[in-house]
Amino acid sequence: MFRQLGLAKGVSLWAVGILLSYGSLAQAQHQFGFHVGLGAPYLLQGGLEYSHPSKQFSVDFTYGQTSIDVMDVSMALTKPELSLRWFPWGSAFFVGAGVGKFDLDVSATDTVAFQPVTIEVNLGATALTPKIGWLWGYSSGGFFGGIDLGLQIPMSPSSKVTTTADPALQALPEYQELLDSVKDAERILGETTIPVVGLIRLGYLF
Repeated sequence: MFRQLGLAKGVSLWAVGILLSYGSLAQAQHQFGFHVGLGAPYLLQGGLEYSHPSKQFSVDFTYGQTSIDVMDVSMALTKPELSLRWFPWGSAFFVGAGVGKFDLDVSATDTVAFQPVTIEVNLGATALTPKIGWLWGYSSGGFFGGIDLGLQIPMSPSSKVTTTADPALQALPEYQELLDSVKDAERILGETTIPVVGLIRLGYLF
C-alpha cells in the first residue's frame, strides 16, 4: 500500500511539473527585435530577430555588405540571409545555419597600350552557411550581444564579365594580367568556401 502511495505521489509530482512547465511556456511570449553588427567579410551587418517562447530556437534575417579597394581593384559584396539557431542547453551557445544569396562586384581600371581599360565582373550565388556562436542576454529579452563563426559555402555560382577593351586590346598580355587580378578576387570571395565571422552583434528583443 505504501509502495502504491509512493508511486502515486511520484506520478502526481511529475504531472504537476509538466503542467508548470506548460504554464510557464504559455506565459512566455514570442519576441521580435533587431540587431546591428560588424564582421568579415561582411563589414556592416544588420537585421531582424525572432525568438521562440521556448528560448531554444530563434530566427534572424540579416543583410551584410562591404566595399574594399585594393590597388586598382574595387570589390563590393552584399548578402541577405535567413538563419535558424538552436540553443541546445538553453544558454548563450547556439548552433545554426543560414541560407542566402550573395552578389559580388569586382572591377579594375588600368592603362593598356596607352588606353584606359575597365573590367567588371558580377558574380551571384546561393550560399549555405553553417555556424556556431554565443548570444549573451538573448534568453531574457531586452538588450543582447554576441559573436558567431561560420563557413560560407557557395552553390551554383554564375558570373558575367564586361569590359571596355576592344578585341585587339584583349589579346595583349597587359590586359590578361588585369583580367587575372579581377578573376583572382572573384575566385577567392565568390567561388571558394570562406570563413564568415560576426565579430560583434548588438540588438534588442521586445
